Amino acid sequence: MKDNVVLVNCSRGALVDTDAVIAGLDSGKIFGFVMDTYEDEVGIFNADWRDKQFPDDQLEDLIHRPNVLVTPHTAFYTTHAVRNMVIKAFDNNCELINGKPADTPVKVG
Repeated sequence: MKDNVVLVNCSRGALVDTDAVIAGLDSGKIFGFVMDTYEDEVGIFNADWRDKQFPDDQLEDLIHRPNVLVTPHTAFYTTHAVRNMVIKAFDNNCELINGKPADTPVKVG
């Protein structure tokens, strides 16, 4: 990897080795890091942490760096994507009402 890269992860948190990113930021190998997802984000990104102990030291370290941008898993949230989700949910419900299997069923368990 070249020096002074900006690493962007808006895919899956597990694709990034957080320890390696922090080491890269500390050494200057990584100039900046943009993350819209985090491996252990469930229960973190959707909570209010004001006046509370933050539960993840690595994420807290990243959040406080001036060369890191953290967004709460919202990169997908475009007008086009939301429209598609609503249409797909509507179509699936119509299929179920008509006794047919849903195109994209929710798997439980």
